[in-house]
Amino acid sequence: MDQLYFIIYNIIVGLGQTVLYCGSLFVPKWRKIITGRVESKQVIDHFSFDNPIWMHCASLGEFEQGRPVIEAIKAQR
Repeated sequence: MDQLYFIIYNIIVGLGQTVLYCGSLFVPKWRKIITGRVESKQVIDHFSFDNPIWMHCASLGEFEQGRPVIEAIKAQR
């Protein structure tokens, strides 16, 4: 059953990406999404991360609350 969900998920994601790329030819906002993804990937690839830890912050307030955790991890490394 899990394999079926995995296959369905991959089909839906693939179709969504196809629609996004095709639609980006006509919808300027969608074109910005594609451009943003490419630029983000280039920025991430530019840095060399040996062992990165990703921390999601939805707002500046969450980032400020997480800052002590980030600094503690950096100090341990």
